[in-house]
Amino acid sequence: MVMTAVQAGLLMLLVCSGLLAVTGWLRTDLLGLSVLFVLAVTGLLTPQEAFVGFSSPAVITLAGLFVLTEAMNRAGFVHWIAERVMKLTGKSENGVITVFILTGATLSLFVNTAAAGAVLLPAVMSVAAQRKISPSKLLLPMGFGVIVGGTATIFTTANIIMSGLLEAQGHPGLTLADFFPTGFALVLVTLAYFLLGGSKLLPNTTLTARRGLESSELSEIYSMGERLWELEVEEGSPLNDRNLREIQLGVPVIAIWRGKRAEFNPDGDSLVRSGDFLLVSASRENFDGFRESKLAVGRDRQIGGGDLPVVMTEAVIPPRSSVVGKTLVDLHFQKSHGLTVVALWRGGEVYKDDVGSLELQIGDALLMVGTVQKALQLSGNPDYLLVDTPSHPPFSQTRSVLTLFIAASVLVAAGLGLTSMSLAAFSGALLLVLMGMMTAEAAYKAIDWRVLFLIAGMFPMATAMEKTGLTTVFSELFAHLFVGQSPLVPVAAVYLFTVLTTQIVGGQVSALFTGPVALTLASEFSINPKAMAVLVGVACSNCFITAIAHPVNLLVSGPGGYGAKDFVRVGSFLQVLCFAAAMIMAHYFWHIG
Repeated sequence: MVMTAVQAGLLMLLVCSGLLAVTGWLRTDLLGLSVLFVLAVTGLLTPQEAFVGFSSPAVITLAGLFVLTEAMNRAGFVHWIAERVMKLTGKSENGVITVFILTGATLSLFVNTAAAGAVLLPAVMSVAAQRKISPSKLLLPMGFGVIVGGTATIFTTANIIMSGLLEAQGHPGLTLADFFPTGFALVLVTLAYFLLGGSKLLPNTTLTARRGLESSELSEIYSMGERLWELEVEEGSPLNDRNLREIQLGVPVIAIWRGKRAEFNPDGDSLVRSGDFLLVSASRENFDGFRESKLAVGRDRQIGGGDLPVVMTEAVIPPRSSVVGKTLVDLHFQKSHGLTVVALWRGGEVYKDDVGSLELQIGDALLMVGTVQKALQLSGNPDYLLVDTPSHPPFSQTRSVLTLFIAASVLVAAGLGLTSMSLAAFSGALLLVLMGMMTAEAAYKAIDWRVLFLIAGMFPMATAMEKTGLTTVFSELFAHLFVGQSPLVPVAAVYLFTVLTTQIVGGQVSALFTGPVALTLASEFSINPKAMAVLVGVACSNCFITAIAHPVNLLVSGPGGYGAKDFVRVGSFLQVLCFAAAMIMAHYFWHIG
């Protein structure tokens, strides 16, 4: 079938959207709104059709679930579970892996996967230290456990999108009962994979298991041994009685030590005098300039020692942090938090020069130097996840029971068909606010508006593809390619294509791109549309090969020291096994082929 000019133009818009999503040249929310704008102004959709995404069941459901997840966090329930899990881990590495995979998968049934990963990360680090196991042996299994657990519930974004697309075509929406069998099979496959040999593929990096503020270990991890120096201001130094702004030393000054008093994270007005010791982050190339200024390099004392009470600590940028896309200079980080960032870990690489000018990304690990008090203060900031000193709200039994009851009611009401998932989630969120479980302001803040605007903006694309006949073009192409084949063959092809796009653009965008075509193809091959929607949703969470495919992968990549090759080596085999498990479920559970 030959494409019309309108269909070709819409295909071009799809391709451009995908490229923008991959490159990150445009924020995801602005990408969605830009697509909506183009569809409306070109006349492909009427204004009513273009804005239908904002009232779609997927958007309403997701907003309600964001609030439910935050309510459980605020009640301290999720952290309480994590603390209990730490006591259940055995002494063997496989025992610890088993506990964290199953715990991650279980938590993902009730809360957002990114939230589950953020809660469990500090618990994994603590257990790794207690059992003397490298965190790189535990974090990826935990992360993958969280991800596959999300395939078994309606709470996952891609699953919600597929349910919304299904409803938009006049079919009943999806429930927990639809996703759980296939998702549970993937959880079992993931657990078996790591217990029967997959753990041997995990890197045993130099990231030693650490607990608390282990400065010497962090210094080794980030190769900072030759980056942090103590400089003594000698008699006759031209720096004497001058402030740091006048001196312009050219390197970050972390502290000025004078006698028994230390000034940490000094500002430009801080005076330097003879006999002072300056703690700086510098390289050997700076030594000549130090000597010219009569600064004696080197003083044999460890950071975090009794005579110099500064420590190194590590923080990860979590999903939904407001600092993503901003630089440390933009944030006035040193002045605001009293800590100096001396290195940044991203994608298996350590950045030590000009760190302040790098735009922060989800999963970035920051190495900071400052006092213990300042590090502990930062632990209360939701924009930074301190790996070693997690902060969480106190456990409230009353609030936890009420929140769990409401969350369970949402699932049961939708699962039994008493009401739609969107109305159930909306009602649950509203009830939490009305009962005082959280304020309206906290509920608004809990919602990831970027995700909602992306979905609301991209959702009308399905209508445009249907209206212009582009979905028919794709479905006829598939029908021609797989004519005479078992229906399981096109399902497998759609599944693999979805998995591939997910590694590049993530599950949310992949569901919006492939979902409409997959559902049309289901009609073409007389496949149960509910089965196709479930399998595409599951495929959108099969993101094991790249770090960018899922926020949880980004979250563990820094503390685990994982590089791109680690995800490919460990994730590829699991990807194949999950594909096989999904196809078995498609045949025997969904009766396809």
